[in-house]
Amino acid sequence: AKYAGLSWSRYQSGNFDADNTHLINSGNRYLRYYLIKAANLVRRHDPEFKCFYESMYRETPKTPHKRALALTAGDLSDWSTRAA
Repeated sequence: AKYAGLSWSRYQSGNFDADNTHLINSGNRYLRYYLIKAANLVRRHDPEFKCFYESMYRETPKTPHKRALALTAGDLSDWSTRAA
């Protein structure tokens, strides 16, 4: 997921740890694009991924669809490596 750029940057200072950060700019942008497209299709048809997407959608306060879709794509990439 990190190779595709599906992880968030980390911002912290002292005891403060920011919740709303942006996706990292590094990574293969084509792989990221196709993983997000695949996650969007999978979340529509697979009940397990739909449940995961909906739970992430409810958790995120800012841009919930984009963030939940990126988290689903990261979970999809992790799931495909576990299944192989």
